[in-house]
Amino acid sequence: MDPLKPVNNLARFLWRKTEQRSESTDSKPASQSTNAINEPPAAQPSRSLREQLKRRLALLPPGDAKAAREVFVETTLLSQLGDNLGNDPSLSEMKQNIAKQLTMDAVLCARLDALLDSVRNGNDNA
Repeated sequence: MDPLKPVNNLARFLWRKTEQRSESTDSKPASQSTNAINEPPAAQPSRSLREQLKRRLALLPPGDAKAAREVFVETTLLSQLGDNLGNDPSLSEMKQNIAKQLTMDAVLCARLDALLDSVRNGNDNA
């Protein structure tokens, strides 16, 4: 069994939910619709994913690989699916489950941990 299959299924599910919300927003009258111009600056992406990840990893104690993987998952989800996901009460459980799935493959886990250490330490070759 592919250890990332549950993650892929979750990503597809979240993508469909995001599209459904987008479609319902698009069907609203223009006065009710929000767009990037009307959103507060905090909702607009101001940094690359790498910069956001580096900033968040710097706040963690060194050597906490589990927390680093959870930060990676959360930062990636918020970057790809929107900051509004941060308001979802199930985000914490979701990121823990995805991070746990990432540890099921020892090679993948070791490579991810090395990548996160590299990003944290400012290695631009990662």
